[in-house]
Amino acid sequence: MHFTLRITWAAGLGINSLADIIGNMLSHLGYSVTGDLEYESRIKGWTNWFNLNISDTRPSVRKTVDILLAYDIGGLKKSIHAIREWGYIIANAKLREKFTPEIEAVIAEKKLNFLSIEISDKYENVYLLGILVKLLGIEAATVHE
Repeated sequence: MHFTLRITWAAGLGINSLADIIGNMLSHLGYSVTGDLEYESRIKGWTNWFNLNISDTRPSVRKTVDILLAYDIGGLKKSIHAIREWGYIIANAKLREKFTPEIEAVIAEKKLNFLSIEISDKYENVYLLGILVKLLGIEAATVHE
């Protein structure tokens, strides 16, 4: 098994902490995890992303994305073309309201899966982490460890 998870979020909102939690959880399960953090300048819109390359055989780095955890529309716009066919977008359901026709076209063309829940409080990162854990078939107890 090998897949790449990308987390997109505005700078300063916890992207490093979330990537650390996910990386440690998967490493604890015996997977090889390699991280790659990308910072954009303030001029370009402040959106950062963190790629986690996960493998059960050997470390590797890929730029294509299998699962995108999108916390803002800017990150989604900048990452959608990197998602592989049949990939996943995990996001707050409210983000769908901001989809442009171009984003909708890419989702249809690549047959992407949109997994979401409507979130109205400050725990968006926790809820979306829960969707990721369920998608990966990881027991909830593993997250708490």
